[in-house]
Amino acid sequence: MRHTVMLLTVLLIFGSILCLAQEEAAPEEKNVSRAMYTGEVHVTKDDAGKVTAITFLVSDMETETEYMVTLDDEGMKLADHDNDLITVSGTVKEKMGKKWLTVIEIEENDGSEEFEIPAE
Repeated sequence: MRHTVMLLTVLLIFGSILCLAQEEAAPEEKNVSRAMYTGEVHVTKDDAGKVTAITFLVSDMETETEYMVTLDDEGMKLADHDNDLITVSGTVKEKMGKKWLTVIEIEENDGSEEFEIPAE
């Protein structure tokens, strides 16, 4: 009986710790936003030609925002578009003071799209 009570106490404590850990991790997910972004791709390679980083620069009339691209399968597809203007859909997370873009889909711009400048 004594062992059963001790085992149940340990399980209860362990379960409580797991619940607290999940609650603390959840707010980070709230900072994730999915959207469309149009910007210029910049690829960095090492001496052997291997891609080491991809940045995505989004500019408007007043600001420039640089995103580090997650180098998963979709993100690596941007490596073929160095210095190209590309539209992507993806999610953005902020980690260690930088914005990280995880690409979901890529759409290449052919230059025919018109961008409207907002009226003042």
